[in-house]
Amino acid sequence: MKAYVAVTDMDWYAYLSSRPAIHEANFWRPYGSRSFKVLVPGEPFIFKTKAPQNKVVGGAIYEGFVSLNISRAWEFFGEGNGVSSPEALVERLRSITGETAAEIGDREIGCALLRNICFLPHQEQLPAPVTFSKNIVQGKSYTYPGEDSIIDFMVQRVLAQETWSSEANQDSDNFGPTHGDPRMIIPRLGQGGLQSTRAGGLLPAMRCHAAPNCPDTPSGAHSPHISWRSASRRQRNPPTFRCAHDVRPRLCRN
Repeated sequence: MKAYVAVTDMDWYAYLSSRPAIHEANFWRPYGSRSFKVLVPGEPFIFKTKAPQNKVVGGAIYEGFVSLNISRAWEFFGEGNGVSSPEALVERLRSITGETAAEIGDREIGCALLRNICFLPHQEQLPAPVTFSKNIVQGKSYTYPGEDSIIDFMVQRVLAQETWSSEANQDSDNFGPTHGDPRMIIPRLGQGGLQSTRAGGLLPAMRCHAAPNCPDTPSGAHSPHISWRSASRRQRNPPTFRCAHDVRPRLCRN
């Protein structure tokens, strides 16, 4: 398994770490033209703040990468973008790129979609790995386990958070298996990630195969179970989506 350690903006970190109710986040990049192929969905994404702090401060589970217009990124993730408003997002972009708000407009930005974000308490934050050069601008991948003890510890925290979250979901939504393969990943997207990957063209249109009148777009109570490995590779034969309708018919509008 790989883990990616991303150089993290202090303002993004400070905003989200002070809002524990936010579980999905968009780790955005100023431009949408570049792709991100370091991780596959389900692998850990680790946050390391910039110098002079230079600390490992948290992590999440990576869901995928898409390019979205600023307005769409706000629609799907809201404050999960690490800002309080769309205008604040544009202002943050402006401070990074030096462009005017008019030049930025509603252009596309790169969006790394994350779920089950967690942050370490201040007293538990870790020093950056000695192998993480100060010259690295965006991030660096590590092999887990064994390449670096600090990253191993943080990955274990992220995976523990993922396991706890999945068990809580099973207790409250006990309608069938939700776990994926033995790598401890859960093939189930959060609502922001699900909608944004559809908008970005990573997933085909979904349709309930259990009832003709079942709505195409799942809500929080009507969520599909998705095989990310087949969906993310855009196979010629698109994956089948099974909604909650066939085990909880009361959730669908018949």
